[in-house]
Amino acid sequence: MGSVWRQPVPFLERGVELLAPGGRLGFIVPNKLTKLDYGRRLREWLARDGLVEEIVDFGDAQLFEGAANYTCILELSRRPGSELVYPRVGRGERERQQALTSFDAVPAQRFALRELGSDPWVLATGEEARLLRALADGAERLGDVAKQIFQGLITSAGLEYIVEDMGRRGAVRRVY
Repeated sequence: MGSVWRQPVPFLERGVELLAPGGRLGFIVPNKLTKLDYGRRLREWLARDGLVEEIVDFGDAQLFEGAANYTCILELSRRPGSELVYPRVGRGERERQQALTSFDAVPAQRFALRELGSDPWVLATGEEARLLRALADGAERLGDVAKQIFQGLITSAGLEYIVEDMGRRGAVRRVY
């Protein structure tokens, strides 16, 4: 991933350093922090020291108009805890609006921090967790069986990449 995904890490580290004993803070960060390689050492630190209190995950719900983002609210605390509270907002507009009105309206799962570490955090329960365990049982990871993994052609055809030619104004071409 590009450096844009790594930007929250120094802010989180510095934020925790500045917290008073028993202090709390919250950040809106990419929810990929719980899964991607760049967050490995951060996840280990948060779980080991019991710093993460809650992650409110908005999944693929777009919270900021005009920006493609996948966000969560990460709450950290200088009061070491033993579990992570994890409410995941549903996919529908009604669920998103309900969550923005009151996070308490979103059902939360709880995960023991001692079971989390530096590996990607699989925050699933119930049937979803059983299915993921069954799929992983005896399976080989793609990275273990492939010499190289790469991403093929990317079109960047999202609306944020479409350029509309607005014509010339003297020697300058205007685009939107």
